Amino acid sequence: DIEKQGVTSVADILQRVAANGAALNRTFNNGGDGSSGIALRNLGAERTLVLVNGRRWTTGLDGSVDLNTIPMAMVERIDVLKDGASTIYGSDAIAGVVNIVTKKDFEGAEANFYKGQYSDGDGEREAYDFTIGTTTDRASLTLGAGYVKEQEVMAGDRAISAGGPPFFGGQSSTGLPGSYIRAGNRYVIIDGVETLFDPNVHGYNSSPDNYLLTPNERTSLFALGSYNLTDNIIFRTEAMYNERKSEQLLAAMPVTNQRLSANSMYNPYGVDLTGVNRRFNESGGRSFNQNVKNWH
Repeated sequence: DIEKQGVTSVADILQRVAANGAALNRTFNNGGDGSSGIALRNLGAERTLVLVNGRRWTTGLDGSVDLNTIPMAMVERIDVLKDGASTIYGSDAIAGVVNIVTKKDFEGAEANFYKGQYSDGDGEREAYDFTIGTTTDRASLTLGAGYVKEQEVMAGDRAISAGGPPFFGGQSSTGLPGSYIRAGNRYVIIDGVETLFDPNVHGYNSSPDNYLLTPNERTSLFALGSYNLTDNIIFRTEAMYNERKSEQLLAAMPVTNQRLSANSMYNPYGVDLTGVNRRFNESGGRSFNQNVKNWH
């Protein structure tokens, strides 16, 4: 069932669960950090317990789990308990429990390749993974590697997020070009002519300068092993390395409520201009990069 969904991360799978709420994911550009979680019943990712093979997975400072740290290639199945289990596991399981079961007793070799994009020709996604394993009567060892690269989708490339008329989502009164107040009215200079400022016409539409879907690049290595010391004692070990690179992009920073002196060589009116607003630059926002490495 996981393979049929055509997804490249554990987060993508769990976010399709009907009981999942609004946890962080790739659609969070402003306020996201590249991580992805699950929030059963919309009670928050910190109240949904994530286990790997029945044991708690590494959490962030807020108690949430970044599902991008779990490689898809090592997943055998995912069990979801949608009922509260705080009496068994504690307060971090109020919303429910997710248990990710990894492959075991894997024999042979397996390689997978996935590549796709949206019908608009953007958001290209590619994934590669390789798994090899061997088993004996008393021991098993599984080794794997994976690489995923998901490219961005710009908000301006979709009508639902592009801003402008008729909804003017993201429209800012701090426009390009800048505006100012003189004699109680706000004006903008258009082709050298002073014109009354109309935010729906001269306002800056910040939406196209934002990511609708943030880019993400992940590299992972993992090893799973077990050895039967006796009929009743089993030694089991898991080792994993995961590196995630993500990026957020926001609109340009506005400079607002500045004053232009009447004595300025750039002021032709001979009176102080107040409420001067201007965008920091005309090329859009600066990108903010995240480079996160996790050892377990």
